Amino acid sequence: MKIYKSTFFSSLLLFLFGFHYTFIGIILLDLQREFVLSLFSTASVVSIMIVGALMGSLGGCYLADRIGRKRVLFYANGVFFLGTVLFL
Repeated sequence: MKIYKSTFFSSLLLFLFGFHYTFIGIILLDLQREFVLSLFSTASVVSIMIVGALMGSLGGCYLADRIGRKRVLFYANGVFFLGTVLFL
């Protein structure tokens, strides 16, 4: 039963990660118009998301070693879920 819970949380995390990238792609043109962003600034918005994912994965590796990968996965899903709810 534990393997199903881990699989569910892993799938949910990947789904929410993809949802956030899709969402930023949809609103990117509105961000450009609203804040009068140049092409460089627009690319920076997307790049900052990628750098954030990199930093999160590095922090996740450290935390997985310290408290266990299943707990880290569970907490990461909680953060993603909360962020998604606040995003909508």
